[in-house]
Amino acid sequence: MLQLTLRGVSSESEHRLPACDIYHIEGANLLSPDGQPVARHSGGSWWADDACYTALYTESPCVVHFENADARGPKWGPYEQLKFVDGILRAGADSEHLIATLIDAFAMWALRTDGSLWRRVVLSSLAK
Repeated sequence: MLQLTLRGVSSESEHRLPACDIYHIEGANLLSPDGQPVARHSGGSWWADDACYTALYTESPCVVHFENADARGPKWGPYEQLKFVDGILRAGADSEHLIATLIDAFAMWALRTDGSLWRRVVLSSLAK
């Protein structure tokens, strides 16, 4: 199962999301597997239930891919952890691998490898 956690500035401000096989980020909106809004990225922060968080982490091994209405990009990973901070998706123990950046004005994700734009980020558990 895929475990996601929203983290604030202090360790007391954490919000663990329900574990499931898949989560989507549609533009700046984190959606549950059934398409319900869970959190929104705005102004460099994640917002959920009127609380502000500085980062979104995967807490379990996962893969990631990107989608548009008519296309699906290749899978990236597996990764032990992904981190979304300031609209940037990174991987690696020290977040050394930059994968994509959220372009707020277009609500699209730009891949670092080729600059291609994608509407949706799909996070999937390794154990399905």
